[in-house]
Amino acid sequence: LARRMVAEGSGQELMPRAAHDCAPITADRFLALFDIGGEDDFFSSDLSDADLSDRLKAVGTPGRRLLIAYSDADEYVPSTVDRRRLVNRLCVGMVGACCSVQEAPPAAAPGSGPSTLS
Repeated sequence: LARRMVAEGSGQELMPRAAHDCAPITADRFLALFDIGGEDDFFSSDLSDADLSDRLKAVGTPGRRLLIAYSDADEYVPSTVDRRRLVNRLCVGMVGACCSVQEAPPAAAPGSGPSTLS
């Protein structure tokens, strides 16, 4: 639908709610984010290592600390995606193989009181 809208010159028009019910989005923006190779597709698990590196190399600078906060409970990531592997691939794409991954402890159950991280 988005491709057709863009081809018809309606790329700046909003997609119908049934096509993307999370938030209003234009056809152009939808394709930039969700099309294979879309101009703003930086985090897809189906990108090759070379594609990730090409897209993300400007983000990281060797010697500079960078935090990637990635949720294991992200509802927009298919359950078939190995999230830890994807985070490692993102790190390598940003700054090469010079990063470490540290996992946060699981969150406290709601209503169980405050938790302290040390």
